[in-house]
Amino acid sequence: DDGENGSFHGADLLVI
Repeated sequence: DDGENGSFHGADLLVI
C-alpha cells in the first residue's frame, strides 16, 4: 500500500 509512489508494498494494487 504505497500511495506516495508507484511501488506496490504488498498485494495492494488498488492505488493507481
